[in-house]
Amino acid sequence: MEIVVAIKVVPDSQSIIVDPIKKTLNRSQAKSVINPPDRNGIELAISLKEKYGGTVTVITMGPPWAEDQLKEAISMGADNGILITDRYFAGADTYPTSLTVAKTVSKIKFDLVICGEETTDSSTAQVGPGVAEHLKIPQATFIHSLEYQPNEKKILAERLVEGGIEYLSIPLPAVVTASLNMNIVRAPTLKGRIRGKKAVIVKWGLKDIELPKEWVGLSGSPTKVREVKTEESEYREVTILSGSISEIVDNLYAVIEKVDLND
Repeated sequence: MEIVVAIKVVPDSQSIIVDPIKKTLNRSQAKSVINPPDRNGIELAISLKEKYGGTVTVITMGPPWAEDQLKEAISMGADNGILITDRYFAGADTYPTSLTVAKTVSKIKFDLVICGEETTDSSTAQVGPGVAEHLKIPQATFIHSLEYQPNEKKILAERLVEGGIEYLSIPLPAVVTASLNMNIVRAPTLKGRIRGKKAVIVKWGLKDIELPKEWVGLSGSPTKVREVKTEESEYREVTILSGSISEIVDNLYAVIEKVDLND
């Protein structure tokens, strides 16, 4: 089974710093990590490879230093890493990003493409479905578990929906997006870390994926970020109620009666 996992390198949510003047994210000061749901996708891919055989290729679009996260994926058990990097890709919204990833995937032998359900820095959940649309293959989003049926060349997926579980039977090739915490992500072994450190990451630019420069990056993005603002919250007085349950209920009711809904 040939599996491609598309990941994104995002700022660690614990180290995000916003420039007080520009009101933009200071990425140079934030630690870069693999997007958390993408780690679940990597774990899913490696588990499928261990069970059914095949290879796992991890790809990402980003600056040259993003190869560190691809090496981390290889240290976990992936086989190969491809970094899609070119100045023309900068500023891309979800449309050219999914187009660029799909074009890259189309140049690789694959049965299944796995993406994370969404990213922690934008939370659009659009890239995975976009990749499927550009490749014109079936998709299943927010899956909770997945099994491969090699004799029928299809996958059986489950996803949690309100009030139950949805069961999906999908012919391959296909795209799925992995839910956050759908599995327990393994830690790299010492042998894996050594392998990841020595891994040679393939780098592809605009010429390699053969797309017009007008279709990628900021030029190919139908949406633009015009302004980013941070909202200042006003301090509000806190009232702590004490006493028995009945006294607290009475006091709470008295407080609610005084609330001005137009404030």
